[in-house]
Amino acid sequence: ITVGAYRQFIARHGCFSVLNRIGPFLFLVFGICASERLRAIEWSTGQVIVRNLASIGSFNPELDQTYNPNWISWLFYEPTFSLSESVSGSLRLGLSRVWTRADDRNQANEIWWTDPQGTLQYPIGELEYLGLNISGSSSLLLPLSPASKAATMRFSFVQGILARRTWRNLSLSYLGQVLGWHHQYRTGSYESPRIERCADPSCVRFNHTGLRNPSWGHNHTASLSWTLSDTLSLNAFLGAGVLQVYPLTSFEDLPEDTGSDYRYSTTSGIGLSWQFTKGCTTRIAAENLANQLRPNGNHQTLFFNRYAYVLVDLSVSEDCAQRLTKGGI
Repeated sequence: ITVGAYRQFIARHGCFSVLNRIGPFLFLVFGICASERLRAIEWSTGQVIVRNLASIGSFNPELDQTYNPNWISWLFYEPTFSLSESVSGSLRLGLSRVWTRADDRNQANEIWWTDPQGTLQYPIGELEYLGLNISGSSSLLLPLSPASKAATMRFSFVQGILARRTWRNLSLSYLGQVLGWHHQYRTGSYESPRIERCADPSCVRFNHTGLRNPSWGHNHTASLSWTLSDTLSLNAFLGAGVLQVYPLTSFEDLPEDTGSDYRYSTTSGIGLSWQFTKGCTTRIAAENLANQLRPNGNHQTLFFNRYAYVLVDLSVSEDCAQRLTKGGI
């Protein structure tokens, strides 16, 4: 088939007609290539994470006039895979359950799916004169949780860059992230804020955006890790983020939007990790999310407010599970 004959065929039948004719064939070829590529990927069992979180206000009813204790548990499964010696990835699937009376759920003892997330991690380079190791990450989140569905989210992506400097037992890093969302509607049917672990992009959409959904944002986080011994390490972080919500009006001959289209927040936390056996780690931490404003319009307290929480994590890898099942620690 010559190029001229192919151009005549497109001119006669139209581009969409051509795509309809060859579309199934291209899909079949893509499926075969993708399956062969998936077979070449080296998969690993990864780890299982059990997370338990309680808001600070749960321990003292006098801290908040609208006292409502909040205890949540998560179960995550994170298989990993390797595309090459330097490029790796992971998937995250999870469930969540609120043990107390939840403001954001219809019934007691509801179990929710979390949004599945796929992440690729890859090296970028080094700055030898500064001793910095730079790497990148790309993540995609899909709307499986009821909260994301209520917000009419179709998908969300996160592009990050990590710069790390390591000394003997001390590590200092900076993480910059650009976040984007695609929604069916600019406003969601879900208005209640959720108190959960908001040190990552998975729940940033609840940062008092009001009725309007966020369209994009960026986060900047500095973290410090101090290795105390072979099994103990201390971690701390401080971050700030900005969200831009969809404009109120997008049609001509309408009044301009009033108020800010930006939402600001800070995150902070400190935690202690203990690896009690190879592949098994537990972590206890206190973290805090400070939104720009309180629900009554006043400025939110930076380090200690109603969104502060404590959490306990247990991470179990395949090696640890084999040790435990064989009766050895």
